[in-house]
Amino acid sequence: GCRVDHANEKAYILLPEAKFDLMAIRPNANANHPVIGTPFPQADRIETALTMFSIIMAKGSICKTDLQADFDIVPRQIDYYTNILRWLGLIENKIHVEFLEPTKLGLEIGVLVHSEKIKRIAEIIFTEPIFNHVLHFGAESVPQEYYSRWNIGGTTTKRRLSTVKAWVRYFKQFAEQDVLKL
Repeated sequence: GCRVDHANEKAYILLPEAKFDLMAIRPNANANHPVIGTPFPQADRIETALTMFSIIMAKGSICKTDLQADFDIVPRQIDYYTNILRWLGLIENKIHVEFLEPTKLGLEIGVLVHSEKIKRIAEIIFTEPIFNHVLHFGAESVPQEYYSRWNIGGTTTKRRLSTVKAWVRYFKQFAEQDVLKL
């Protein structure tokens, strides 16, 4: 007989078009988010972090090892992506470092339709002075003092800028509604 294999199933959601003015977001070093004291983002694929956020929202709370079962990546990479969500202020570690759940802000943003969710997350990201500077003026001229609030220096600067540039590309494409590879 026939056997149905669900191991490689994928689900897709068709989303309404949403344009927003990315370039109108102003830097604000005094904003509550991103969260100072969390690691500066060090993973280029913001869409992976957003997918993790959706899973955390759907489950309400999750252990990092259970989250890893949904992604084909090593534990260190799970930390990179969950740290992005902590940096954004969308999730926090509860009870124990391995246990993740949405913050009040995360719950607020997590229930929005996809286009509004992306817009709100972009507003958090691009109020951060490094991201805002790269968005408007490019990566070559970021003032060194912007890095000091994140304790970034030396060779780390170039690696972090690679992440910033990747995110700028992602959000520019989204804001312009180009076709995104998800």
